[in-house]
Amino acid sequence: MLIIVLLIVIYYLIKKYNFLKNLYIKLFYEKKTLEIKVEELQDYKRDISKTFNILDNELNMINKHIKEPVTKVKTPINYVLNKNILKDLIDEDESEKEINNEKEETKINEEEETKINEEEETKINEEEKKINEEDGKVYIFNGDDEYADYKI
Repeated sequence: MLIIVLLIVIYYLIKKYNFLKNLYIKLFYEKKTLEIKVEELQDYKRDISKTFNILDNELNMINKHIKEPVTKVKTPINYVLNKNILKDLIDEDESEKEINNEKEETKINEEEETKINEEEETKINEEEKKINEEDGKVYIFNGDDEYADYKI
């Protein structure tokens, strides 16, 4: 009897040990993944804070520039950089306008070419009709790459 009770207690302890071991392993891996996520979020927070600091500095410069009288000649380096950036943006806008103008010119050229081609085709058709009328025959296209000729 004592052996049976002792076996039941040992069985219970082994089960409990396995359960706790599995739980410990599971919690260990969860802890590792959470540490990695926390590091990623801290990196993200640092990046965002740097970005906001830069934006805050730019806004402060803009506010100072707005509040300063226009007669001052003093220009900070960042303002000069911003001015150069604006020049680049204006140059890009001008290049886009040039591209749009070129597109419009090509459209106009294509329209002129189609008009010229249509005029040439009508001239050729008229000349063919004159030649056919002079022969006294009319050539009709059958659709099978054959022409049937009929006398007028």
